[in-house]
Amino acid sequence: MKLECMPCFVRQVLMELDGSDITMEGKEKALRASLRRLSEMDMTLPPVGVSLILHRLLREWGVGEDPYRELKMSSTSKALKILPDLERMLDENGDRLKMAAMMAIAGNVIDYGAANLLSLERTLEDAVHGGMAVDDFEDFGRELLKADTLSYHLDNSGEVVLDGLFIREIIRERPDLRIRAFVKNSPLLNDVTLKDAVDGGLGAVDNVELIELPHEGWVSEDDIDSDEAEIIIAKGQGNYESLSESGRKNLFFLLVVKCDVVSRELGADIGEMIFKRS
Repeated sequence: MKLECMPCFVRQVLMELDGSDITMEGKEKALRASLRRLSEMDMTLPPVGVSLILHRLLREWGVGEDPYRELKMSSTSKALKILPDLERMLDENGDRLKMAAMMAIAGNVIDYGAANLLSLERTLEDAVHGGMAVDDFEDFGRELLKADTLSYHLDNSGEVVLDGLFIREIIRERPDLRIRAFVKNSPLLNDVTLKDAVDGGLGAVDNVELIELPHEGWVSEDDIDSDEAEIIIAKGQGNYESLSESGRKNLFFLLVVKCDVVSRELGADIGEMIFKRS
């Protein structure tokens, strides 16, 4: 976590409080408690770890278990509505797999925890015409040809609809590939839970086993180190921030850059798409 991350955490707290039924007096007290806790936070934690601590604190103040539920449902509904158009775009493209990958990355803009709420439509347009700022897709394609197993760590609700599009194209290329798609075991911001993944259509995709993480919170390096899959995909900026120092060469990060910290690390502008091998 960097000092520059602090405004995002305050914004997350305000969004959770805004969507709650707590009285104004209660919201003020919860905000003050959150700011005190934030001032004492371990700076070595990844950003998603800080978000989890603040989310737990707000639950103690009466914020619901899933304060982003309505936003998640809305995001999923909107993504499902544009799915037929995306499928037509794939039919018109010569490289279906890469285009589906870029669509999945473009879906990563659906993130209410980040300071920059980018446009899905604009990012999809950039995917078609501009490509990716970091493009290790060819490495992924070579690994896919020889792999038998793949783990896919999902990120946000709504976005999961486009992940499903990419996963179906992966299966089209490798029908015998065994895929495990990992979701959060409890709500955190707009991250995908098992219900969210099913609502987004991923439960109906053949060859895909949906698995809840065995713990609350984020994907850790221990989770990655114990994963025997021949390819691991980690979606989203949060997973990149948590796992970027992992030594696994079969790990691929798919994300849209959403803040200055990650922009500097990757040498890419905010809003640009990343397909990066670890």
